Amino acid sequence: MKAALKSQFTLTLASPEQLTDAVKKDFGDGVRYLWAKLGEPHRQDGQAYSFLVAPFQIIDGLKMEQKGAGVLCQTANVMIGARAATT
Repeated sequence: MKAALKSQFTLTLASPEQLTDAVKKDFGDGVRYLWAKLGEPHRQDGQAYSFLVAPFQIIDGLKMEQKGAGVLCQTANVMIGARAATT
């Protein structure tokens, strides 16, 4: 099952080392789609979602801020399908 995300995410990295030079170069100053397994399920409309597909931009070197509509997914297989729709 998947659902349109009704909120915004800002991901904060624990340390700058988590954001490698290759990732920074790939993102540049632009927006890129991120496919992620959430540390804790996100609850929305009585359902729990463990995966997120959404466009993000790197902010201040330690944060990734959502920059558009996202999709929540309950399984990795559904996330892979949502990811395919963005490429």
